[in-house]
Amino acid sequence: MKNTGNKQLIFDSFTQITSPSINNVDNFISGTYQDTVGNKYILSGPSVVGNGRASWALSSTEVTVGGNFTTSWITGAASEHPSIGNRAIATELLAGFAYGVQGTNNNDSLDIRGGWTTGGLIGAQQVGDTLVLSRFHGGPNDRSTPSATINLIRVVQ
Repeated sequence: MKNTGNKQLIFDSFTQITSPSINNVDNFISGTYQDTVGNKYILSGPSVVGNGRASWALSSTEVTVGGNFTTSWITGAASEHPSIGNRAIATELLAGFAYGVQGTNNNDSLDIRGGWTTGGLIGAQQVGDTLVLSRFHGGPNDRSTPSATINLIRVVQ
C-alpha cells in the first residue's frame, strides 16, 4: 500500500476474502415451539452427521389436540441425503428446505397435523422465530412440492 501524496491510497496487491454464504435452511433454533391449536414441541439439535450436515429432531411435549408427533430432518441438499437421497423424487425437490422423514403421528383428528403419514417425506425451514414444516407427501406418495404446511412459533421462556 502506498500513499500518493494526494491523500489517496494505492494498493500494490489485493487479496479478496470470500465470506461463506449463510444458508438459512441450516440455521434452525433449538427450543420450545407452539402450533396454532396449542400443542407444544421441543426442537433438539444440531447433531453432526458428517459431510457438513446436521440433524434436528422435533417432538411434541404438551398435546392439547391430536396425539404424539415426532419428525426429524437433516440439513444439506436432497441429493445424496442420508435419509431421503435414494428416493426417486430427491432430484426434483425444491432447494431451501432441510428434508427428512415423518416419525410418529398419533393423530386421528383432522387438525393441522392430519394426513402426516409416518415415513412420509417432510421439509423444514426456519424463518425468524417460526419453524415451518412442510409435508411433501400425500399418503404413501412423495411430492415435489408441499401438500400442507404447519407453522410453529418459538416460545421464549
